[in-house]
Formats: sequence, structure tokens, C-alpha cells
Amino acid sequence: MKWIVVIGAAALVLVAPSQADTRTEQRSANVARLNSEISTLKRQVAALQKQVKAMQRDVSVARNELNANFVGDACLAALASDGLVTTWTGVDQYGQRDSGTTVFGAQPRVNDKQACSNLRPGVLREYSATTNTFQALIGWLLPGS
Repeated sequence: MKWIVVIGAAALVLVAPSQADTRTEQRSANVARLNSEISTLKRQVAALQKQVKAMQRDVSVARNELNANFVGDACLAALASDGLVTTWTGVDQYGQRDSGTTVFGAQPRVNDKQACSNLRPGVLREYSATTNTFQALIGWLLPGS
């Protein structure tokens, strides 16, 4: 019986180091695989950071264009209003001259909140709107055309 115990103990002594070697090899393989994955992830993060910066620039440009569009629209609305006021004033002048009455009465200019003057080049609002005023706005909308 003692021989069986001695032989079993000897077998364990011989098998244990080989199992330890296998575990060490598995750990080394796992560490190498994880290091490779980390390197891949670092490259992907760097690429994504570049994409985010480019998208942030694009969003900034789009916001600026949108704001400029609103300013141009406000100026266009003010110029159209000036044209209507000029027309109504002319109708009232004829009515006053011919029949002594006015149809529209005095019309205040709309406040464009400096939209036309903030355009570069600025668009001058004239008290009597002409096509030159609209041409200036078209020049701002489509420069070089």
C-alpha cells in the first residue's frame, strides 16, 4: 500500500510542473492577444478622434451658413416691406391729389434689426425701394455670379 502512495506522489510531482507550464503559456498567449487588441483599439480611437474633429468643423461651418441665411432672409423681408410701403405711399399720394383721401396712411418702416447693414458688403435700405436695393441683396446672396 505504501508503494501505491509513493508512486502516486511521484506521478503528481511529475505532472504538476507540466500543468503549471501550460497555464503560463496560456496566460502569455492571452496577454499577447489582449495587447494586440489594445493596439487595435488605440488606432481606432485615434481615427475616430480625427473624424469627430472634422465633423465639429463641418457643424461650425453649417451653423455660420445658417445664421447668415437668417440674416439674409430678414434683410429680404425688410426690403420687400420697403417696396410695399413705397407702393402704398404712391397710391396715397395719387388718392390725396385726386380725391383728397388716403387709403393706407403713413406706414412705419419695419425694423430689420440691422440685418441689411450686417451683411458684408452691407445692403443699404432706401426709403423708396428700387430694384437697385434688391440687386445689392442678390449680389450678397450670389457673389461672383
